[in-house]
Amino acid sequence: MVYMETPFPGLLADPAGEAGTDTPFLSQYFADEGPALASAEREVEQLLEGLHDEEFDTAVARLVEQAQARADVVAGIDGRHPRQSEQAVLRYLRPLTEDAEDLLSRLADAVEAAENSAPVVLSAADLDAAMARAEISTARPEPAFEEFLGALAKKAKAVAKVVAKGAAIVSKVLPTGIILRQLIRLVRPLVERVAKLALDRLPPQLREPARQVAQRLLGRRTRNAGASGETADLEDDRQYHEGDEAPVAPAGAEVSTVQQEFDAQAVMLALAASPAEQELLLAESVLDGRAAEDFSLLELDAARDRFAHAWEQLQEDEDPTPLVEQFLPAVLPVLKTALTVIGRDKVVTFLARHLGRLIAPLVGPKISPPLSKAIVDAGMRLVALEADEAGTGGTRGPGVEAVLTLIEDTAAEFMRLSDEDVEVTALLEQEAFAAVGRAARAGFPPVVLRPSARRAGAGGTWVAMPRRGPRRYRKYSRIIDVDISPAAARGIRTRAGRTLSTVLNDRLGHDGHVRARLHLYQVIPGTTPARIARNEPVVGGGAAPTEPAAQLLPLTREAAATLLGDPEFGRDVPERFLGDGAAVAVGQRLYTLEIVDGPHATGLGGTRAGATALSGVTVHEDPRTATATVAIRLSETLAQTVAAQARARRPVSVTLAALARLYDPWLSRADGGRHAAWRAKVRRFLATQLPGRRAELTAAAADPADGLTITCRWRSGRPLELTIVAGAGGA
Repeated sequence: MVYMETPFPGLLADPAGEAGTDTPFLSQYFADEGPALASAEREVEQLLEGLHDEEFDTAVARLVEQAQARADVVAGIDGRHPRQSEQAVLRYLRPLTEDAEDLLSRLADAVEAAENSAPVVLSAADLDAAMARAEISTARPEPAFEEFLGALAKKAKAVAKVVAKGAAIVSKVLPTGIILRQLIRLVRPLVERVAKLALDRLPPQLREPARQVAQRLLGRRTRNAGASGETADLEDDRQYHEGDEAPVAPAGAEVSTVQQEFDAQAVMLALAASPAEQELLLAESVLDGRAAEDFSLLELDAARDRFAHAWEQLQEDEDPTPLVEQFLPAVLPVLKTALTVIGRDKVVTFLARHLGRLIAPLVGPKISPPLSKAIVDAGMRLVALEADEAGTGGTRGPGVEAVLTLIEDTAAEFMRLSDEDVEVTALLEQEAFAAVGRAARAGFPPVVLRPSARRAGAGGTWVAMPRRGPRRYRKYSRIIDVDISPAAARGIRTRAGRTLSTVLNDRLGHDGHVRARLHLYQVIPGTTPARIARNEPVVGGGAAPTEPAAQLLPLTREAAATLLGDPEFGRDVPERFLGDGAAVAVGQRLYTLEIVDGPHATGLGGTRAGATALSGVTVHEDPRTATATVAIRLSETLAQTVAAQARARRPVSVTLAALARLYDPWLSRADGGRHAAWRAKVRRFLATQLPGRRAELTAAAADPADGLTITCRWRSGRPLELTIVAGAGGA
C-alpha cells in the first residue's frame, strides 16, 4: 500500500491501515466500509434535517422571483439579450452578497469574542446571546433582501449548534467562530446559484447530500461497481423521489436545492478537523461546481426557433422526421428521465419516426395557413391574441407551435419509460399511441382532430405564452364559467392539504355557492407561478403578487372532474408539487378563479382587509426528543370567525367543528396521508383544552398580526401543551 503524504490525515489515509494513523474520525467508522458509510450517512442526514428551514427556501424563492423579473424585462420581447439579463441580475444581487458577508462576519466576531472569554464550550443559550448582539441590517429598502438576511442569520445559528452535535461523527471539531467565519466563503456560491435559477440556467441536482458529505469526510470516492462512465454520470441526473410512480421533471431547478447544497457544505466545514482541511473541502466543492454543466432554457428556445424556421421551408410530401430527430435532444435536459443514455437514443429514434409519420400531413405551405387559422378560430383571440398566417410576436405561427406542443408533450410522457419498457416494441408503440393522442388533444383544437380523437369540453386549445418573448407557460384559450357549490368546494383539494372551500373563505370570505370564471394554465419548462402572475392580470394584476403560488391551484384529476366534469382534463403530480412552494412539474395544470358574484369580478388575490395569510396545518415529529407538534394556522378570516363564536359564548363544539373542517382533510390526505394518525389525537386534545381558552382565542384574533396559530404538542405520545398565538406563521 502506498500512502500519499498529506497534511490532512483521515481524508486520504487508508482506514484499514496502521493503528497509529492520525485521523479526526472515530474508529468505529473504519471497521468495515459498508456499515461505516451507512452509519456516518445516518448521522450526517440527521444533522442536515436539523439544518433544514422552510423559511430559507421561501426567502430564496422570493430572491429568484425578484431577480427573474428583472431578467425577463431586460431580455426584451424577443428574449435575445442574455448578456444584458445576466448583468441586470448580478447588479441586483451584488449588494445582497455584501450584506450577507458582513452579517456572517459580525456573527463570527460575536461568537469568537464569547469563546475567548468562556472557559468551556459555549452552550446553546450562550450562542444565542452572543449572536443576538450582531443585528441584521441592510441599507437597501428591498424586502426580499431583509427576508433572506433574516433566514441566513437563523441558518448560521443552526450551523453553530450543529458543531456541538458533530462529536457524534468526528472526534474533534473546530471552534464555532472559525466555522462561522468560513461560512462567509459560501455566500458568493450561494448567490451565484440564485442568479443561475433566475437566468433559467438549470444546474445538475445535488443528489443524496448526506451520502456525498459522508463519503467526502470519510475519504471515499466510490462509484457504482461495474457501471460505465455514462451510466454512472446519469445516476446523478435522475429525479427520483419517494412516492413517485415515475420520474417527473420539475419545470426548473427547485429552489430547495440551493439550501441543500449550502447545508451540505456547511456540515462539511463544521466537521472538518482543521482550517487546512476546511480549505481542501471548499476547494473540492468549487471544482465540482465548475465541472458540472448547466443547461440553459435559452438552448431550448433556440432549438424551437430552428425547428420552426426549418418547418416553414418544408414542402408537401417532404419527410419531417429529421427535424423531429434533431429537436428531441434539446428537450431531454429538462426531462429527468429514468432511461440510460442507450435507452434515450433508442427512444429518440423510435419517437422521431413515429411522430414524423403522424405530422407529415401537416407539412407544407398549403396546410400551415389553414391550420393556423383553425387554431386562431378556436379561441386564441379570447386570450387577447391576434394571429395571422405569419404568426404573432415572433417567428412562430400558431400552426408550428401546435406541432412543437405535440412533440414536447409526447416526449415528456414518453421519457418516463424505463429501460425495461424500451425493450418491448409493442409497449413502445402502445405508449406512443396514447401519448400522442393526449398531446394532440391538448395542442390542437377539436375542429382539426378526427371525431374519434375529440373530447367533451369547452372546445379550446392550449396557447404558448407570453406571446412576445420566450414561451414560458401555456394558457387555455377559453375561460370557462363554473358554478361551485359548498359541498363541491369542500371536496376539492388544493395546496398543502387545503380544500377549495378553505381557500375561498380565507381569501374572499365565501363559504356558500360561488359563480366564477375558470382560467387554466399548463406548465412547461421555465414556468413559475410568478411568471404567470406577471403576465396574467387575473392572477397578479399586472405585477408579481407576494404569494403567486397560493392563487394558482393544482388542476388534479379530482378537481377537473368536479369543476369541468372531465377528470382527463386534469393532471395528477407527486405530492411535492402540491405544497405552498413555487415548485411545479412539466405537464402540470393549474387554475385560478375569477369570482363573478356581486357587481365586480374578483380574483383569488383580492384578499379581504389586506389579509394575506392562508389557513393550513404543519406537522413536525422529532424522534430525538420524542416530541411531536401539530400547528393549525388560521387565516384572518377564520380567526375572526372563531373569535366571534367565542365572544358570543357559542358552544365550543361549533368552534371544534370549524377547526376540524380545516385539519381533517389535511391530516387525512397531505403528504400521502402519512399524518392521518394524528387526527384523533388532535380532536381529543382540542376538545379537552379549548373550552377554557376562549379569552386567549379572542385576544390572539384581536392582535394586529394576520391570523392566529393553535399549536398542540406531545412528548412520548402524551399531551404536553396547547398554545394560542397571534399570527398564522406562529407554528
